[in-house]
Amino acid sequence: MKLKIDRREEKQGMIFKKMVYFLDYTVEITPEENALIKKHDWNDIPMIEYQPHNDGVVHVDKLFMILRAGNIRAFQDVTARMAYEEDLVDQMKKLKENLQAVGEQASGGSREIEL
Repeated sequence: MKLKIDRREEKQGMIFKKMVYFLDYTVEITPEENALIKKHDWNDIPMIEYQPHNDGVVHVDKLFMILRAGNIRAFQDVTARMAYEEDLVDQMKKLKENLQAVGEQASGGSREIEL
C-alpha cells in the first residue's frame, strides 16, 4: 500500500479572492489488499470525518471513497487540511495493519502468546 499526497493553494472567487487549500491524494493498494477489503466488506466503513468549510457541516469519507483514484479535497482553512491529512495517514496505517492481521489469520496455523 502506498499513499501519495500533494498539497496546493489557490486564490479563488470572482470578486473577493479567498485562499483555498487543496489536498490531492491517491492510495495505491495491491490486488491482495483489494481482495481482503472486498472479502471482509470494508468498503463502506467510515474512515474520516472533516469540515471542508466553516459552515459546521461535517463530511464523512468512507473507505471506497478514499481508495478511488484522483481524490481532491478543498478546505477554506489550512488547519482543516492539515487535520485531514493527519487523519488520512493514520487511517491508512491502521488499514495496512488490519489487512496484514487478517491476511495472517486467513493463512491459519497456531500462535503462542506470552502473557
